[in-house]
Amino acid sequence: MDIEDHKKEFDKIVAKYHLFDEEKAEEIAHFLTTHKEGKISAKEFADLFAMKENEANIFLKFIEKGLNFKKQHVKN
Repeated sequence: MDIEDHKKEFDKIVAKYHLFDEEKAEEIAHFLTTHKEGKISAKEFADLFAMKENEANIFLKFIEKGLNFKKQHVKN
């Protein structure tokens, strides 16, 4: 999936599950930054945030793309 299509799917998921809500966004950020078992599975994320596994996969992959872009292009 190209980045533009991926962003559209990501935005649909955010809207569908109201992930733009400040409390929910903080909950997700906390989970992603403190997860102790390494790579987060789409199933685990889907179960925790009550969404379909394929949507969790799209959501997590988009975040991963953003982090990879930052690593490659942004200097601290």
